[in-house]
Amino acid sequence: KGLLDMNKIHHASFLNACKKQRAVPEAVRFCKLINNPKMSTFNMLLSVCANSQDFDGALQVMVLLKEAGLKPDCKLYTTLISTCAKCGKVDAMFEVFHEMVSAGIEPNVNTYSALIDGCAKAGQVAKAFGAYGIMSSKKVKPDRVVFNALISACGESGAVARAFDVLSEMTAEASESKGSKPILPDHVTVGALMKTCIQAGQADRAREVYKMLQEYNI
Repeated sequence: KGLLDMNKIHHASFLNACKKQRAVPEAVRFCKLINNPKMSTFNMLLSVCANSQDFDGALQVMVLLKEAGLKPDCKLYTTLISTCAKCGKVDAMFEVFHEMVSAGIEPNVNTYSALIDGCAKAGQVAKAFGAYGIMSSKKVKPDRVVFNALISACGESGAVARAFDVLSEMTAEASESKGSKPILPDHVTVGALMKTCIQAGQADRAREVYKMLQEYNI
């Protein structure tokens, strides 16, 4: 009826409700009603798709974004990568990553984290370490999330030696960059390490890892 005033609706609240209810078509329809959508609108819309593991919806968002005359930014590309990751589409994830780099947008630690996490969930250890290699070559400092994702990737295949290499790299990271706080293991690290030991049938080593809870006051 032409009575709808989009300025009177809190966009974020509506899209949040869609996210909770995994209502992708409704979210897309809502965004089409917004006169001049901003980058943040599309970021929220993409996270609705990510939460619903809706890959086709995510591709539709990219089309809408370009129709609105906007160029994707780092945050949007990262959300798109994590949508691919949640849908188990590892190749698509790397395609998005390369498109991002070609567009001259620098991936940040969250981008690499999403990439590595996607590889880990798909059990692709080599690809996870490949992404980590790119990250190191770009001098992007890894955070705890990245290290935990790498250890989780090892956990999928029981690559115990590799998982412990990551752990020592994680705790050594601080001594290299003087003055910065060390990245200490948390419950996710310990859980992922134990899973790796279990996958490899090394129960004693899993018990040793369990002691880290006391050691690091977790």
